[in-house]
Amino acid sequence: MNIAFCVTAYGPCGAPAVDSWLKVVGATSRHCAVTHIGKVGSTGISDRQYTHSAENQLVQDALDMPDTTHIFFTEIDMILQSDAIIKLLALDQPIAAGLYHLRNGRGQPCLFQQVLTSLENPYVFSPVSSFPLTEPFRVDHAGFGCVLFKREVFEDPKMPFPWFDLKAKMYGRDMYFYTKA
Repeated sequence: MNIAFCVTAYGPCGAPAVDSWLKVVGATSRHCAVTHIGKVGSTGISDRQYTHSAENQLVQDALDMPDTTHIFFTEIDMILQSDAIIKLLALDQPIAAGLYHLRNGRGQPCLFQQVLTSLENPYVFSPVSSFPLTEPFRVDHAGFGCVLFKREVFEDPKMPFPWFDLKAKMYGRDMYFYTKA
């Protein structure tokens, strides 16, 4: 197991977020060393790039390392629980996302579900309380605040490059990815 830890940056990194990332990397490294033969093998933080370009580059960098098995993404303002990656690994899914708070931990946690609507963006914020509270569940769009991918997701011929793009201008590069996935 070799996990690439990736962050898309589009501004200054806040100390609380960076502190939480270091705790995630430390806890995950300890977990992998003790329970698996594995490691957090790389970290990548982008700057001065459009987010979709940075995500494409970070994924390509991870894929260029042949022993990378997983790619984890978070965003610049996300504060994560130290066991976030460990819990996502335990789900053993091609794509697994953890709950996160918007706006540097101060906002309400939310998820996105597709709704039948005439709007160009069919994805709406859905309150967490409308989902199961004690077990994993499926969502239509997990965002990129706390998400773990198996390498195979990006190597699948059905998921050609670019993985992220702004073609879906009404709802962004992450929704572009999830509509393809």
